[in-house]
Amino acid sequence: MGSRGRIIKHGTMAVRGKLAADRFDGLMAAMRELVFGLPLARLVVIEGVPFVMNRTGAMALATAVGGLQGVCVALHVPYLVTPGRAWKQELGLSGNANKDAIRAYAEVEGPVDDTWSQDEVDAWCLAECGRRVT
Repeated sequence: MGSRGRIIKHGTMAVRGKLAADRFDGLMAAMRELVFGLPLARLVVIEGVPFVMNRTGAMALATAVGGLQGVCVALHVPYLVTPGRAWKQELGLSGNANKDAIRAYAEVEGPVDDTWSQDEVDAWCLAECGRRVT
């Protein structure tokens, strides 16, 4: 997929890219694909913008989160923006669970295997959080 990749598996979406602009472009492409190619979700769960020291990175993440919210509003799809700590706790993990703990949970509880990237694992966990709150 190169640096501008997007992954849609089991109703979850994760976007890869080294640069924030690449991730944003991939996110917008994936959203277009979802909007025009798949049935609408009952609830979209978006991880909120974490504290980022890099101003450019924080702005890109905030733009992406805002863009997703705008798409959800335009399509009349309910959405939830949740801090990373909150979705981890909803799944019974520690609020500051590391990547290994998140992956271990997803491998036991879901369809995740060792071929999934960490972004895909996180996306599945966010979707699982959404399934639990609906």
